[in-house]
Amino acid sequence: MDNQEQLSESSGSTYQPEEELSHTDKMTGILTEPSSTFEKISKFPLKTSDWLLPVVILFLVISLTQILVMTNDEINFQVKQKQNEQLQKTFDNMVESGQLTREQANQQMETAKERMAMSQ
Repeated sequence: MDNQEQLSESSGSTYQPEEELSHTDKMTGILTEPSSTFEKISKFPLKTSDWLLPVVILFLVISLTQILVMTNDEINFQVKQKQNEQLQKTFDNMVESGQLTREQANQQMETAKERMAMSQ
């Protein structure tokens, strides 16, 4: 007899092997109980679907978010406005530090705006 059979006979209960977690349980468990979830996951061989499924879900969420942001004119305008403000601050800092002249900064700002307009 092996140890598990002896253990089950002495305790009076039958040994039930631990079941592998479903993908949903794994993803939820990593957020709610990471240490115990990783411990349970480590007891079973790795599968491609264990990492591929979360990556695909993440890709879909990012894609849908980008589509929603870019198709909503108001949100798209706000995003572009923030990009322009940040770009202007960057060029202003470069002019103040002497890395660029004001003319070079203005020229690069116009080039950047043209590129952003082409990407629409």
